[in-house]
Parts: sequence; C-alpha cells; structure tokens
Amino acid sequence: MEIRIFVEKKPGYRVEARVLRDELKRDLEIEDLRVIDVYDIFDLEAELAGKVAEIIADPAVDDVYENLDLSSKKYLAFEYRPGQYDQDADIARELIRLAYPDTKAIVQKGRVVIFEGDVDLRKAEKHFINPIDARRKDLNKLVRYQTPASPAVSYIEGFLDKEPAEIKAAYALSLTEADIALIQGYFRKENRLPTETELMFFEAYWSDHCRHSTFLTELSITAEDPDVRAAYAEYQKTRAELGRAEKPETLMDITTINMRYEKSRGNLSDLEESEEKNACSIYVDADVDGKKEKWLLFFKNETHNHPTEVEPFGGAATCIGGAIRDPLSGRGYVYQAIRLTGSGDITAPLSATLPGKLPQKFISKQAAAGYSSYGNQIGVAAAQVREVYHPGFVAKRMELGAVLAASPLNWVRREAPLPGDVVLLLGGRTGRDGIGGASGSSKAHDEKALVKAAAEVQKGNPLEERKLVRLFRNPEASRMIKRANDFGAGGVSVAVGELSAGVRINLDAVPVKYEGLSATEIALSESQERMAVVIARADLDRFLTLAANEGVEATVVAEIAAEPRLVMTYRGDVVLAIDRAFIDTSGARQHARAEILPIDYDKYPRPGFSGTLKEQILAALGDLNVCDQKGLVEMFDATAGALTVMAPYGGARQATPNQGAVGTLPVFEGKTRTCSIMTYGYDPYLASFSPYHGAQGAVLSAVAKMAAIGGDYRKIRFSFQEYFEKLGSDPRKWGKPVAALLGAFTALKELGLACVGGKDSMSGSFNELHVPPTLVAFAVATADADDIITPELKEAGNLLYYLKPRYNERYLADIAALKKAYDVLSAEKKAKNIVSAYAIETGGLGAALVKTALGNGLGVAVTTAEDLFTPAYGSILLETKKPIDHPDFVYLGTVTPGEIVINGTVITAAEAEAALEKLNTIYPETGPLAEEKPFPEPAVGKRPETAAFQKNEVNVLIPVFPGTTGEYSLARAFRDAGGKVREFVFQSYSAEAIKSSYAKLAAEIDTADILALPDGAASAGFIATVLKNPNIKTAIERLRARKGLILGLGAAFSALLRVGLLPFGDYRPIGAALIGNEAGRYVSRFVKTKTTSVASPWLSAFDPGDVFDVVVSTGAGKLVIDDETAAGLFASGQVAFQYCDAQGKATMDPRHNPTGSMFAIEGLVSPDGLVLGKTALSERYGDDFAKNIHGMKRQDIFTAAVAYFQGESRGRTV
Repeated sequence: MEIRIFVEKKPGYRVEARVLRDELKRDLEIEDLRVIDVYDIFDLEAELAGKVAEIIADPAVDDVYENLDLSSKKYLAFEYRPGQYDQDADIARELIRLAYPDTKAIVQKGRVVIFEGDVDLRKAEKHFINPIDARRKDLNKLVRYQTPASPAVSYIEGFLDKEPAEIKAAYALSLTEADIALIQGYFRKENRLPTETELMFFEAYWSDHCRHSTFLTELSITAEDPDVRAAYAEYQKTRAELGRAEKPETLMDITTINMRYEKSRGNLSDLEESEEKNACSIYVDADVDGKKEKWLLFFKNETHNHPTEVEPFGGAATCIGGAIRDPLSGRGYVYQAIRLTGSGDITAPLSATLPGKLPQKFISKQAAAGYSSYGNQIGVAAAQVREVYHPGFVAKRMELGAVLAASPLNWVRREAPLPGDVVLLLGGRTGRDGIGGASGSSKAHDEKALVKAAAEVQKGNPLEERKLVRLFRNPEASRMIKRANDFGAGGVSVAVGELSAGVRINLDAVPVKYEGLSATEIALSESQERMAVVIARADLDRFLTLAANEGVEATVVAEIAAEPRLVMTYRGDVVLAIDRAFIDTSGARQHARAEILPIDYDKYPRPGFSGTLKEQILAALGDLNVCDQKGLVEMFDATAGALTVMAPYGGARQATPNQGAVGTLPVFEGKTRTCSIMTYGYDPYLASFSPYHGAQGAVLSAVAKMAAIGGDYRKIRFSFQEYFEKLGSDPRKWGKPVAALLGAFTALKELGLACVGGKDSMSGSFNELHVPPTLVAFAVATADADDIITPELKEAGNLLYYLKPRYNERYLADIAALKKAYDVLSAEKKAKNIVSAYAIETGGLGAALVKTALGNGLGVAVTTAEDLFTPAYGSILLETKKPIDHPDFVYLGTVTPGEIVINGTVITAAEAEAALEKLNTIYPETGPLAEEKPFPEPAVGKRPETAAFQKNEVNVLIPVFPGTTGEYSLARAFRDAGGKVREFVFQSYSAEAIKSSYAKLAAEIDTADILALPDGAASAGFIATVLKNPNIKTAIERLRARKGLILGLGAAFSALLRVGLLPFGDYRPIGAALIGNEAGRYVSRFVKTKTTSVASPWLSAFDPGDVFDVVVSTGAGKLVIDDETAAGLFASGQVAFQYCDAQGKATMDPRHNPTGSMFAIEGLVSPDGLVLGKTALSERYGDDFAKNIHGMKRQDIFTAAVAYFQGESRGRTV
C-alpha cells in the first residue's frame, strides 16, 4: 500500500524553522515559517501502516499528521529529482527495515515550507530549490519515482567520416578536435565503428580532470620580467643537469623538476614510489610504545569546484568523500583534513547575484553543510577550516580538501596484478547520478551550465563509505589487496580500467540501484562509496567473508587478462575493446604558447585602511579574509578519533585560531608521540598581482606555519593545488600558471625542498569572469608531539619578537637569509625559549598581535616601526622567555595582563572581538541568548559501592551500527582503563543479515559487563530502533538485572532517551529528548562541564563541582525536558554533568552551553546510576590531545566503570 505522513517539530522545538526565518527575514520579508517533512512510503505492508510513523519520527519532539491543510496558505513543496540520492529518505527506509526486516517499503521524502507574511514565492523558490537537484512537489498525489530505461548501446554511424568539430558539437565533448581525430585514426585501423560506450570512455579517461592534459601540454615560453626570466633560465639549467633538456617543457615538468632534482641529490629517500599513485606517501619511523615502527604517511589534496558550484551540498560532500578515497585506495586510514575554500563576497545581497549563478551566500552555506555532514558522518577530523574571499571566485567556487592518512607499512601490499586475479567492486550500487563529472569539471561555464549539469553531481552515502574505511583498516583484508582504485570521475571505466594493462570487465555483474541502465551509464557513473580492488583468486572467499563482516557488498566484476587490452561486455556483447597502448597515449599531444607579462610593481597589494591607527587595526580585523570564522569552523568535527593535537581555536577563551592540522598517527593499539603536520599557504590578492609572487608567497607561508608549529622545515614535502581560468589558446592566460609554477620552483630550489604531488583544475571561468590565479602550497612533515608549539600568547612578562624576512624592492624574499633565521628559530625552540609562535598571514603583524592575545585574554605592549598590515610571507610572531640577539629577530615589546597596546593605541578585547565578528550574520558563533533562571538544587547522591560480584577481566561490548564513528576512540579509552573490549558490527544489508545480527548482538550482551554505545553523527535513530527490538530489549533487561553498566555517548545518549533507559533506567515512555542545537547548526568545540552528582559507578572518581574541559560534537545536543521531570532528576541525583562557565557555574549562556541544553544538563544517569548518557565525548582525550586547550582534565569515566567491577576505586586523574 501507499501512505503519506507529515512530520513537524512540536512548538518550542522548531529550531530549524527559527533559524531559517531569521536568516531570510530581510531578503524574503518573512514574518514566520514552518518546516514540515513529507514521507511518501510505497509497497508498505498493510499491517505496518500504523507503525512506521513512530519509527521515522521521535514522539517526544515531533508531531505527525496524515493530512496537511494548506488552503489559503503560501507554501513551497519540493523534493529531490528522481535519481538523486536522498540520505534522509534512505535512513527512513533503513529504520523501517531494522524494525521490520522483511518489509519491501520504499521511501521518498520531500519538504513543505509554509510562510507567513507578504512573501514572493518566486524569490523563495530560488532560495529553497536548486533546479540542479530538486523540483517542486505535487502534494495532490503520491507519485513513485519511475526510472526510464536507457536505449541499448549502438555504434556511432558516420564517426569515421565526420569532421572532429561536428562530432565534438554533437556529443558536447570536452575532448579536443585533435583527440577526436586520433580516435578516428585508431578505429580506422581497427576497421570498425566505435560504440557510444567507447567514445564516452575516452571523454572520461582522457579528460583534463583524469589525465591532466593541460598540465602535459607542450609549451613555448617567453617571459618579460627579469626575475621570472631568471627563474625560467634556472629551470632550464636544472633540466639540463638532469638530462631532460630534450623533454617537452610542460606545466607538469616545471611542477616535478624540484622532485627530480632533490632525488638526484639523495634528499627524498623517504618518498614511496609505486604504480599506485592516488596519493603521495612517505616512509615514517613512528614511535609506538617507545619502539620504532615503519609507517606510511599519505597526503592528498583535490578540488571539487565544478560540482560544488552547480550543486553546493552534494559537490562539497563529494570533495571530502573523494579526498578520503584516494589515500584509502593506497590502504591508508584517513584521520585528518584541511578544508580551504574560495568564495565571492557572502555578505553581498541576493540582488547582486549574477544571472545563471547561485547566490554566493547560498553556495558557501550549502557547501559547508555538505562537506561537514559527510566528513562528520565518516569520522574524519577537519582540523583546520578556512574560507578565503575574492571577487574572482564568483566565476567558479574553490572547494578544496586536503587529507592525511597513515598505515603500518606491513599492512600494505604492493604487487602487480597477474592474469587470473579478480577485481572486486566494493560498496555502493551504481545509478545515473555522477555521469559526466570528469569532463564537466574540465569545462568553463556559462549561464546555461546549471541547467545542464544535474547528472554530473553524485550525492554520496557517507555511511556506506565508512564501512569501506573499516574494511580497509582490517590488516587481514588490507594485506590481501594487491592494488586498489577508487570510483571517482569516470566510474568503472577509470577505477577498474587503470588497475592493469589487461582487464576484462563484465558490466552485467556491476550492482545497480535500479533497472534500465545502459552499458555506457554503468561504465561511467562515479560514486563516493565504491572501491575496486585486485586480489588473488585464492583469497576470494576469505575476502568476501571479511567484507560481509563489515556489511560491505562485494562483487567480482572483472578479471586481469594477459592481453594488454581493456574489454567490457554487457548482455553478451562486447561494448568496449581498446588496446592499452592507445589508451595510455592520453590523447593527442597539445601545444601552446605561454607569454608571461611584465609585473606592474606599483599595483602591489597593500591594505588601504584609513583613519587613526585604532580605526585601521579594527578595519583590518573586520576584513573578510582576516575576521573570525568560528561559526563556520564549528560545523566541522575537529577532534574525531581523538588524535587532534591542536584544536581549531585555542587558549582559555578559545579565541586564537590554529594554523595547521596536527595529529598523532592513528595507532590502532598502543600510544605514539609521532604526529603529522600539514599547513597551507595562499593569498588570492598577491596571486592576482603576480602569479609568480603569489606562488612564492604560498610556499613561504606554508613553511613559516610549519616552523611556527614546531615542524622541521627541512623535512617538508609539498603538494600543490593549481586552479586557473580556462586557458584556451591565449598565450597570456597560459603565462599565468607558468609564472606561478616558476615562482614555486624558485622558492623550492632555494629551500632545498620539493613538491611530490598535487592536483590541478584549469576551468575557473564564467563568461569573462575568472578565478584568481591560484597555487595553494600544502606542506607536510612529521614531528614529536613534545615539539609542537601552539599560537596563543601564554604569560604576561614574556617577550615578543618578529622574525622578519629580508624582502627586496621587487617584493621577493632573500630565502638564503630566511633559512638561517629558521635555523636560529630551531635552536631557540630546542632551548625551550619559544613558548608561542604565529606565522604572519593576511591582516599582517597587527592582526597577529590581536589574535594571539585574545586566546588567553592577555594584552601586549608593542612599539614598532614595522608595517602592521601588509603580510610579509615567511615572517613569524614569537613569544619568548629570554631575548634573542639576531638581526632578523626584531624586538616588539612584551606580553601584558592588560589591554592590547600597539604604538600607544589601546584596543580592548571587546573592541577587537566586535571587529572580528564581521561574518556573524552569516555564520553565527552562538545561538540566541537564553533566559538565565535558577536551576533546581541538585542532590549530590551517594557514592556507590563496588559491584556485588568482583572480577579481574571486565568485558566491554562496543556495537558498531550504521552511522557509528566513535568506536575506535571509545575502545582505546576502555583498553587504557583495563577493560577487555569486543566490537560487534551490526549488519543491515539484507533481511537475513538484520535478523542474524539481532540474535548475535543479544548473545554478545549476555556475556558483557559493560555495554558501551559510541557516538556517530547519523546513528541515533539506528541505535534506538535496535534497542527496541524484543531480543535486544530482553538482553538489556538481563544485563540490568545482573547490575551491568550501560554507556551512551553523543547520538547514543539520544537513543537511550528515546527508549526510556534514560532517565528511567527501563523501557517506558520518553521523559526527555535531544533535539537540534539552539544555534541551528552542528557544534564542535570544547566546553566546560561540572560534576553535579556522584551517584553512579561512572562518577565514582569525581567530587561534586569537579570541572572538565570536554568535546561536544553534535548537531542535536539540546536536551529538552519539562520542569517537573527536571526537578525530579536534580532531586534524585540523576543529573550527572552540567555545562558551566570558567567559574564552575552552570549556565544557559550559549558561549558555554552551545547546544542550548535545558537546565544546562549535559549528562544523566539512571535512578540506580548504572546507565550513563552524555552529549560530551569523554573518550576524546590523550597526552597530546588538544594542547592549545589549557588545563583540560581527562574525564575518566572509563577507569571508574572498570574499577566498579574490580572492587577498586580508581580514575581520579588530572
């Protein structure tokens, strides 16, 4: 049967509607609005019709309607277009399947927004409906999505005789006419016509995105500027020294020449070289439990500019999804990321939007939501997030992600595939979404691009990709993999086609989302949650078992063949058969002239601030590229995995931003002090003035940040991201990337360093508007965690110095002198004289002084003649204990306990913070102020005795559900506490798997002492549904009867509330719930919580009033509860923890209670104290965790829980 239900948050809980209303009130004249979700359910068994609502909705906070009266109302109803992946609908379907495994129900989801006020629905539609992926929904009928069948693949008649230009136009190809002519020649030799699949294969495989054809174009270079000419001459000299003088001069050659040169000098012995090149990898000697282990450290950067421009949420989500898959294919576990984006002015009114474009604010906010949603659900820490602003990015957004991954070397097998080996497709199924992304990313855009691009943007399923991450982290599975590739642009064609010279692919074996796909569609559709692996046939059965254990669908889709030829078959027909040698030509060799124009030094970018010095400083702090972005940054989980060494904002006031991603290696068991560091350098305004200077500045900025953080600049390995306008045949346009790469080459040559990887995107144009000439330099190195220096000023009385590079009259740094200064800095760090360091970036020295002071609420007394506003890249602000006597270290003044005083001008903290809040209207730092009122007087409760039965071995069960991400750090916390940890993966890929998982999980609970439910951004509904299963309910009741313990963290806390285990301790109607944060967004930050009760084994190590610094990382952390129930919980000692300020006072202040949790409640225990649920993630701790959060305590509920069974009283650690 078919049913429709409407779900709306109850009055008082409509946070999303309030946030939307406040955001759109100015632009759309909205007085108020309601947001209602619509679920259309098809093929539902009649007996389930009255039951699904309580599964999809949360009865504590949701109202459910069968009908919706829209008469005389202004409203919009909309839904995703057919074929677009809708995670909300998928989760609803999975929840129904978990509750009723045999159901055949299919769910489609839409949304209704009802407006009050004089609203122009046409304007509203532009905000709510992106025509790329969504459409208006007809509420008068239930319409099931129909997937039309595609025509059979046919040969292309007349292909061999038509002009290449005609073919290019007819199929809207990104292939050049020379490419098409080359293909025609190949098929003439083959004496046959190509199939449509073959032509579109070349369109993807030879695209600029996949084969870097622009970077491999043979160049003829001229330069007029003397510095650039000298750099070009040095490049040619280096080529000659390496015996490459006869090789073509290309962008790729300029990029890689430093690597070749340094290798010739024996300086890159740590670089891993293999046939698998999806990510850079270097060898690292990791210190694990005091012993050296060989590890591989992977790093990769890539952009998803095109898909994010046309569909911001999905495009940005695929950016992090794709970046994760690249090191994953090398068998690396991705644990940290940097997100760097480029946008036009997001404060501009909607009326400033160009025809054919989405508003910049819409793109920025949707992209942030998409990337953060995907990354948070996979569990990758976004350790640094920054958006830069430049009018050129209106042409096309920059959506850039860079990731770090690692793996023990002995987990990685590098081996050439042999004939007879099999290729497995792992993960999600194939649909029509994602076709054409490779070539679409290679094209310039005009105002018609949005309408054409719908199929090119595939929305990924992060829960499915997370399963792949877990499978690849299994050393047994990893060691079976000879070679792997990810299903990025080009789908099966590229992912499987690149694995070996000879491959036979059976397209019939590829699992599909729905029937009706053609061979071409199956071959070319990209996916965020699929991988291809080559294994020996002898390993097949075991590998399939390991995949099934993680709930990963695994299918043999190809076989390695001896003949060097790529062959695809479909329904018994050969639809593609091409010689490898021809594929590997990567198309016709292209040629271009590059003309580098003289540099107009009069246009060097200097900030044009006017007025008094105070007005200038405040104007600098309010610049879009200087001001605070905390409201944006906190949308991203920065501490997932508990490996983050520097939180995004540090100091007691969490107000000084970090300048890089720093994380300890993801050691599975044991402890390590070895950490990775990644920094970046980029200034779009300097690059626009001169790409040559911009690239040098990018390299020096990344190096300075590395040196400031504590890394050894001499051990840096670089990866570049290039992003330029569509070059066409204009020599002056070609001159821009050449100039940039020559600038980077010169800097690297003088530093003795090299770029060992990167990614390019050469399509940043919209009509006559172009992106700034962009080269982002990513620097990567390792260090001991003891050497890490955080940027916030530490103590009054310390000295301030300015490490100042020597720049000439043409604004180029003396790098030889700078290296000597960095060597002095290194010696001062070893002598423990440096206590904080901050590399100067946009905003200059003045902004650096203010930002570093705010973190700990300190002041500075500075008198200097130095330029306060123009950034000198390579320079560093230093806080020292003792003087430094060196001409390149300029004394500035001292750290003070009072105000910020620069050249006699006083800047108060309040003034500085107000100036830094320029983006608060777009990305609010906090939710609205809540009314402070007295809380009920809490009962401390009686500290519990140890368990009646005592045991040495305490069994801890950690179930892993769809959406779980916190299992690794939770397991580590319990292992550190002495518990014996077991994981159980709940499998949901079939009805049989679900039923079997229920039986097995119940049996596991029966042998557990502690049931520990980890966090996960999308897992609350899954966990609650599982807990309601009769078998699981009975097993939990048995656990409760034998006085076992239960823990629910983050989303799992929400699940315990949904079933009544909290606050009541047993299954009964709901007494409280967690809903969306009051800020209306995901919140990831450190908070202070105080211990309110000790009436639980979990709390036995604490005293009332103990204050801890812990992480909240959630989109739904606001606890809602009625006054009477709350009063009872306080009176019975069940309120475990409350959000508090620095003085330990429980508060509703959103600066300290960012979720808006009622009564400031952060954690609850059951009446008997044996069940604990909390929003803050106590398992995120470590010796080197978040070193810039000072005074943080380890909230060791884990040792206390284990000690409860062992008859001990342990766990009080600071």
